[in-house]
Amino acid sequence: MIKKNLTYIVFLVLTVVYLIFIGNSTRYILPTSSLPVAEHTIVLDAGHGQPDRTVL
Repeated sequence: MIKKNLTYIVFLVLTVVYLIFIGNSTRYILPTSSLPVAEHTIVLDAGHGQPDRTVL
């Protein structure tokens, strides 16, 4: 009986915390826009702590 009640309490707490995070995450969504890019090359480098290799 105690284990069953503890399971319900833990589930309830996790559900409440999850709902709080979901509710807060929608408040900080900002609209963005982009302009058309012509004749340019955009390179995104994730990095990951390693130096870039030069392609010859």
